[in-house]
Order: sequence, then C-alpha cells, then structure tokens
Amino acid sequence: MKILILHQPHPSGNYLLQARMAEILNEKGYDEVYLIEQLHGRPNQTEYEQAIIDLDPDVVYFEMLDKETFEIIEKLKNSKKILCYASKGLLQDYYDIEEYHGKWYDYILTNALPLHKHLKAVSIPSEHWEYYFSALDDNKIEICKDYRHDSVFLGLGHHRLISPHYELERSLFLQNMQLFNEHNVKVYGVGWNSQSHYYGGTLPPDDIGRLYKSSKSAFAMIEHVQRGFGAINNRYVEIGWCETPIITYNYPEIDWFGADKYLYFTDGGQKTIDIVQNLKNIPIDSIRKAEEFKEFLTNKHNEFVEKLIHFIEK
Repeated sequence: MKILILHQPHPSGNYLLQARMAEILNEKGYDEVYLIEQLHGRPNQTEYEQAIIDLDPDVVYFEMLDKETFEIIEKLKNSKKILCYASKGLLQDYYDIEEYHGKWYDYILTNALPLHKHLKAVSIPSEHWEYYFSALDDNKIEICKDYRHDSVFLGLGHHRLISPHYELERSLFLQNMQLFNEHNVKVYGVGWNSQSHYYGGTLPPDDIGRLYKSSKSAFAMIEHVQRGFGAINNRYVEIGWCETPIITYNYPEIDWFGADKYLYFTDGGQKTIDIVQNLKNIPIDSIRKAEEFKEFLTNKHNEFVEKLIHFIEK
C-alpha cells in the first residue's frame, strides 16, 4: 500500500507532525510511505504534479492544504483521501468543509466536536480526536542549560500582542511584566519585541523538547476560533509529553476530557505569578502530576493513530 503524506514547508506549522506520522506508519508496518512538501502557495509546476500523479498513491493523508495543492489532490481519482481537520485554513467557516467531501477528502479526522457530530449526521465519515499524537523525538527531550527557565511560552507574537481576542492571555502571562521582572520567564518565536529582556529568540525546530523539558513550567493557550469548537491545540501535548507543568486558563468552552486534573489553572496575573513561584521549587506533587499526564497523553496518542489506521484500512 502506497501512502502519501503532505506537509507544510519546514519549519512551518505541521512539518514535524506530518514527518512524525510518516515514521509512525513505517513503524506500524506500512513500508511505502512518501513524505512530500505541499506547494504552500507556490505556483504549480508540471513536474511536481506529474510526480504525484505517477506515484498513484492508495492513500493520501494531509492537514489543510493551499489552493494549488488541493487542485492536484482533486485529480487523484483512485486515491483514498484522509483529511486531519484542525484548522479551517483557506475556508471562511469551519463548516464549509462539508462542501468538499468527495473532492478534497473522503474521510475526516477532527478535534472540532460539534463539526464531527454534524458530519456524522449528514453521513460523512468522520472520527473525533481529543488530543493530537506527539510529534516530538524522545531522544531530543532533554535538559539544556540554555533553556533552564522558570516558565516559557512558545508561539507567534504578532496578533497575540494586539488582538482583542488575547486580552485575557496578555494579562495572565504574555504582558504580565511583574512576572517577567521577578522570574526567569521567556517567550520564544517570531513577532515579539526582540529588544525585551523576556524575549528568548526564534527556537530551532529540534529544540522544542529541550525547551519544555528544561523549563520548570510552561504557559499554553487556545485560539478563540478553536475554543468555539472545543478544540485543544497541540501545544498542550508537546508540553505534557515533556512532563512539564502546564499553566493555562480554564476556558469554559473546553472539555478537557479528563486532563483538567493535571493542569494548573490561572485566572489572574498575580495567581500566575504564585503558580510559577510554587513550581520553581519542583514540588513532589507536580512531578507526580506531570508523569500521570504523560501516561494520559500516551493513550491519546495511540487513539489518534488507531483512528487514522482505521480509515487507511477501511
């Protein structure tokens, strides 16, 4: 069976996720797995399109693509198309994906529970997953002296610094200057004030596990659009997989599916500071919670893979 997996350019978005899924499927006995970079907005070239058509894959697995790559996917009439739908991508609305069944995809995996229920009701094959599989290389989850922080956040600055949708997260963590002044707290990624003492730089893609494993805690948040669909993003998996305590807001729209007992919820700037201060001392209960959360996520990782394989073999 030939399986084609499409991914975004390195180091964007799902690059690590899709590369890791190719490895997982190899480990599961699928020996013809091909990993190809999507066009990502670049003009289609005859050689690129023809290479995919000549491959004639039995299965194509991908997350949301760009318009140019979707046009090629539409031409694969004999391939089973499986979409992992965790972002609306180029669509205007999450529910618009229904219109593309049989064109862009045959089967859909999504963490948007209301959408999953809707798709099932209109007879579109759908599976709901609660947490992503882990894409981290366990050999690169290690303590590194350069990342020994009291707490960290990894992600884009840009919109998070100005959008009204992130006013809460700014008050809790991102612009909690008392926190940054009193503790060794850093933000990593692009779009931040590079001159600020709390800016850690652009993180090398292989250092995600090192960053989280080395820090005594990490802050996570859920995008407002994701929250509207009850979707939990991959940052929670990455941090938890490294057995690092997660500080977050207890979003009322989110069902944590049992993970709430492993998280450290904050609802105010001072409370965030208090949690960071407590976790600096690495209390025994935080170690136990982190280990139990890793076990929880391991089960969710396996569930995701099983649901994908179910569609592959269907």
